[in-house]
Amino acid sequence: MIQSGCIDLIDIELSMGDQFLKEAAAAAHENGVKVVASNHDFHGTPSVQEMVSRLTRMESLGADILKIAVIERHKNTHHIGIGYLQGYGLKRGAV
Repeated sequence: MIQSGCIDLIDIELSMGDQFLKEAAAAAHENGVKVVASNHDFHGTPSVQEMVSRLTRMESLGADILKIAVIERHKNTHHIGIGYLQGYGLKRGAV
């Protein structure tokens, strides 16, 4: 699919493994395709340190766009999400 010339972007789940993500990202980039690396945690919200670790790992494996999806379980205040965003120091992107 990456080599077809029909796609501009591919989304790869981090749980597929580091080697898979690294190789797929390299193949995508060779073909002018941007890479979204994603991680989904439907059981809760990991610590800020863990989320930053996952995002940093995705970036180091070649992702152009980093995506993490979690379930907010911090007393329904959303404070952990806000603290996380401020802690990661996002300068661009979307939430």
